[in-house]
Amino acid sequence: EFSARGNAMGGAVLAGEAEPASIALNPALITDLKGSQLQLGATLVTARARVTYDGQTTDPEHAFWVLPNFYYTQQINEDWYAGIGMFTRFGLSNEYDDRTWAGAKNIYEVGVTSVSVQPTVAYKVTDRLSAAAGAEIMYFDFMEGKRQPLGGPVYTDMKIEGDSVGVSPMIALAYKANDKVNFGTSFRFRTKQALEGTVEYYNPAAAALNGDVSGDITLPAQLAMGVSYKPTDD
Repeated sequence: EFSARGNAMGGAVLAGEAEPASIALNPALITDLKGSQLQLGATLVTARARVTYDGQTTDPEHAFWVLPNFYYTQQINEDWYAGIGMFTRFGLSNEYDDRTWAGAKNIYEVGVTSVSVQPTVAYKVTDRLSAAAGAEIMYFDFMEGKRQPLGGPVYTDMKIEGDSVGVSPMIALAYKANDKVNFGTSFRFRTKQALEGTVEYYNPAAAALNGDVSGDITLPAQLAMGVSYKPTDD
């Protein structure tokens, strides 16, 4: 959900016309953007689900999420271009209003939020070939709540929260074979996140378990390749 145009084209924008949002998928394309260009947008996401667990059925809360994006590109000279983008690559949340249903002992609330800022530089190697490199700076936040057993029929609400910042490089190429056919590829390296946060039990009998927590997660690398064919000028 990096741009309205990318959504409309099903993400098939790695080798087509350039836009400032190309920073998110193939920043090598920004060598086609002259002068200074600014792009803003947002995607509204919603989801519905029904879950059956241990013979009980419940509906998660019907929620909406807004994923904003921002891009700015600047032509430095005939060969060098720079840009910066802000977008979301990972994110998901879910919440169950009924905390007494069977699945609440596993989870009744969960959320993953990420925001990426990517400064990028691109170079026009030849009239047909462009290359780009950038560094993705990603803020990552995790939250989970569930009913934790304390012994026998006694349960307590428990919530874990943590966040971190990870940095990973990105490289990209764009090649114009001729006036009709273009190729594009990009590669994002893995992003390692070392989260630090807290765990809190809401029953005073478990207050001694409250404290600091930490955990690691490695977000996957991403390889993308595309080809575009333009039958006519229109």
